[in-house]
Amino acid sequence: MNKSIIEKLNKLTGRRRSNTNEIMKLRHDIWADELFIDKKVSYIKLDKLLHSKLLKSRRSNIAEKWFNRVHVIKPDHVEAVEELHKGSSCLYKLPLWELLEDRPIGPKRLKKLVEQWIFEGRIPMWNLPEGQYGEPHLRLKFAVEDVESLFRRADIYGFIGILYLLRLSEAKKEGLTHFNLIGVAYRALAGLCRHPGFKKYWRVFYEAVNKLQSRVPTSLLLLEGLPDIIEAQIKASEHIYHMEDNHPPLLKYRYVEPEYPFREAGFCDCQK
Repeated sequence: MNKSIIEKLNKLTGRRRSNTNEIMKLRHDIWADELFIDKKVSYIKLDKLLHSKLLKSRRSNIAEKWFNRVHVIKPDHVEAVEELHKGSSCLYKLPLWELLEDRPIGPKRLKKLVEQWIFEGRIPMWNLPEGQYGEPHLRLKFAVEDVESLFRRADIYGFIGILYLLRLSEAKKEGLTHFNLIGVAYRALAGLCRHPGFKKYWRVFYEAVNKLQSRVPTSLLLLEGLPDIIEAQIKASEHIYHMEDNHPPLLKYRYVEPEYPFREAGFCDCQK
């Protein structure tokens, strides 16, 4: 399994990895925002319901700790809250978070993470849900390697598809493919972070992609992300790549190349 330079140094020095990382905190923060702010669930009432449901001998005020970001929620508690508030675990259960973690992931695990959205035929095809929460009534199908279609979805699922291909290239030690895909990941960040629940955490998402870039030396040395451009694209009034219509009329279709939120290394003319 491919390890980053930092992971190799940590192994040599005996430094241990923290059990709670930035992605786990980000996942918790977005889950808590949706539950306590968007859905307006009272953590006091939730504490009482959980106390009764889990048959604890005494109340631990765990929901208040989740609300105040003192504790990061665990998967078994996510399931308990889901039974009380249907739909609260939607974002939490997405493979997005594992794909963003700065650690090695093998090809088998990667395939497991996205197998529900890939149709294995003569040509493997994406069968991604339409919309941010996976409404099943409308789906778009295209080849798994079609990164431009993933980019133009401008949503969570398109970004997950790009991350899958990026991490797969890392696992297979395909440096040139990784280099090309990390640029697509930077381009797709604006579409992901325009999601209302993600917008204020865009910098954390950017740093996560930046760490994935550093896992492969070729990408680390030859490309630099430009966060100012990404921020401007996130805050722009219009994002033209969200595919509202599955088959837009030809005369209404427009394509405008956005400013690339990265720059590649090049050669300078030293004689100038």
